[in-house]
Amino acid sequence: MGSANFDDRSMRLNFEANAMVYSDEIGKEMIDAFEEDLGRCTEYTMEMFSDRTLIQRVRTNISWLVSEQL
Repeated sequence: MGSANFDDRSMRLNFEANAMVYSDEIGKEMIDAFEEDLGRCTEYTMEMFSDRTLIQRVRTNISWLVSEQL
């Protein structure tokens, strides 16, 4: 669940769309799923980002270069 992005790739290639759902039951399921996901998360701090290895930094930069194609 999420929202569609308003860019050419999302609209033309990914066929993203938005839908409105009016249901207390589905709303509760979405909240429960989100809270379950939060329980499996690890906080990623600025310190952790700064301490990346050289290989991780290179991968980040390469990913940024090809991000338009992803």
